[in-house]
Amino acid sequence: MWFTETPWPPIYICFGLFLLLFVYGVSTGRGKAATIGLGCLAVCPLLFFLERFVVTEAEVVEQVVLDLASDVQENRQQEVINHLSDNESTIGVLIRSGMSKYDLSENLRITDLSVEVDPGGQSAKAHLRANGTVRPRGNSGMQGQRFPSRWHVYFERDNDEWKVTQIERLSPTSGKTMPILATRIQ
Repeated sequence: MWFTETPWPPIYICFGLFLLLFVYGVSTGRGKAATIGLGCLAVCPLLFFLERFVVTEAEVVEQVVLDLASDVQENRQQEVINHLSDNESTIGVLIRSGMSKYDLSENLRITDLSVEVDPGGQSAKAHLRANGTVRPRGNSGMQGQRFPSRWHVYFERDNDEWKVTQIERLSPTSGKTMPILATRIQ
């Protein structure tokens, strides 16, 4: 398992070691230290490319969240329902209701996305902000209203797939839980 979500911390460490060892080796005439420093420098691009090939579970869950947001935005109800765990019909009813009543415009933005995966790798929690314009479905002439929102989305691993088990909408200002389909920010 890869130890960081980004290649930059190990690259910075290797580059720092390069600077220390190379300067120490050159200034004291110890060629071995300078050579080891150059080796640390050579490892930096390798770490960058290695990170491209290593996909952590948190990155997989992030992609599921982005796919889910895209499916909601494009009103692909069945694909959204497919992201849900089989035993969570209440969430499915809420999602179907919301998707049949409201339309998200093309400007849905997901920001502040962070994922925590439990140590056993069987459950995860995503925190995100979703900002977009929402309008009632069927009123194409009606201008939508911009809504900021915060969410906690809970996942469990089902075989090789991450499935949504719970969705919690949070007030973007207070952080308190609020109804999923609320039309006013609390």
